[in-house]
Amino acid sequence: MKNLDILKNFFLLHCMVLITFTASADDDLYQNRCIDDVEKQFTEVQYEGEKSCIGADKGFCNSKYTLRKNNRFGLNNHFQGIARNGPYLYISGGDSKDLSGDLFIAKMESQQSNPNINNQICTTHTPHESDDAFEKFIQHSDRIFDKIDITQDPAWHGGGLFLSGNLLVVPVEEWRRGHGLASKILFYDVSTPDRPKLIPSATITRKHHDAGAAFVHRLPNGHYIAGMSAKGVKGMNPSELHLHYSRSKNIVDGFHKKYYTPSFADNKSISFGQSLGIMEDCKTHELYMITMKNKNLIPYFTRGKNALALYKLTFNEGLNHAPSVSFIAKRFLEKTNLWGYGNFDAAASVEVSSDHKLRIISANFYRHPLYGLSKGAVGSQFIRMQEFHPE
Repeated sequence: MKNLDILKNFFLLHCMVLITFTASADDDLYQNRCIDDVEKQFTEVQYEGEKSCIGADKGFCNSKYTLRKNNRFGLNNHFQGIARNGPYLYISGGDSKDLSGDLFIAKMESQQSNPNINNQICTTHTPHESDDAFEKFIQHSDRIFDKIDITQDPAWHGGGLFLSGNLLVVPVEEWRRGHGLASKILFYDVSTPDRPKLIPSATITRKHHDAGAAFVHRLPNGHYIAGMSAKGVKGMNPSELHLHYSRSKNIVDGFHKKYYTPSFADNKSISFGQSLGIMEDCKTHELYMITMKNKNLIPYFTRGKNALALYKLTFNEGLNHAPSVSFIAKRFLEKTNLWGYGNFDAAASVEVSSDHKLRIISANFYRHPLYGLSKGAVGSQFIRMQEFHPE
């Protein structure tokens, strides 16, 4: 009997340790970061972002993700999402010819200890300097080094990314002729930044709804809320915000299929774009959402201002119901186009830094050569990026 009691106590202790480890691991991995005074920092975001670039040769076949003729001048594929995890970057894209989705992983060695992305290599290098030095930098320092296939048949178009703690959200949708038919929201554990690990049981499958961009946030009650922009019944442009709540406090238990559509406190609709993010105010603990798009008249080609819109989410009926959404403010940043650095119609994301600052990171649609039609046009390709933060 004594041995049986010892065995029973050991079993109970083992279970307690296992439960504690699972809970603490979940807390550590997916803890939200808050921002000091969201509304104030939003108004102080700089007009001109800091420019950078990364090498983009590895993981690409031929002319994919370029403006070259054999890529139908960029119509076959383009980048659509970006997220930053310290010196690591995640960039999504989709190929309309192969109906495949990509998640590229990059590391910026030069920015290992820099809170802002600002290597300036593309803006300071000129054709008169050593091309060999630039090639060495772009090939071995700041570059894409891996790729993950995110195709979820029939969904293939990788959308706007969002990173919350060590939880990366990747929306993938079936996109045809401007109408989304189905989508999946994938969740990756990026606690090991260079090896994102899919959490299959957390995947949200949406058979009749698209999802151009998505976010996730852990609520005060421990449950998760996942939000995504959807076209709804209006067709071409995202017009609705869909919210899915998690089944439990553990992300691996997944989300409910039922979604909620928030009401608008001021009778205005949300100005959606290609990306959106959610954040919490450190002092008030209120939740805010930012949407991003470019105000160009002709997509890609004309110079349009990068636009940000800030909204507040208020849970009047509790955390398991749809919140009310209130418009707070709008910002217009510098103009950009198909050849610019950061374009909010391409890849853009809200980043909450470890020092509780708001940062917006953005990238271009395509890989570009170093200089126009000179030697760089047939050399290494790179991706232009831009980061905006409060001045």
